[in-house]
Amino acid sequence: VLKAFPTVASTNLTVSLAHHKSEKARIIVSNMNGSVMLAEEKLMNKGLNQIVLNVSGLSAGSYVVQVQLGGNTLSQKFIRQ
Repeated sequence: VLKAFPTVASTNLTVSLAHHKSEKARIIVSNMNGSVMLAEEKLMNKGLNQIVLNVSGLSAGSYVVQVQLGGNTLSQKFIRQ
């Protein structure tokens, strides 16, 4: 289960995800039009992973954070204040 918090962020967004093995994940932040605003690759370890994304460079508005991992895509909306 993907959790992103706080749901209303101004500087940092923390993405929390538990995974059953170590593998690379692609983390994408896109606006509501689908334009990619931020993309990173991170190594996810077995167990609970927390990744802090700096979202201070994004304009105020609604966004979606997606984690592509092992052929699956998990997503959650957040608001940049």
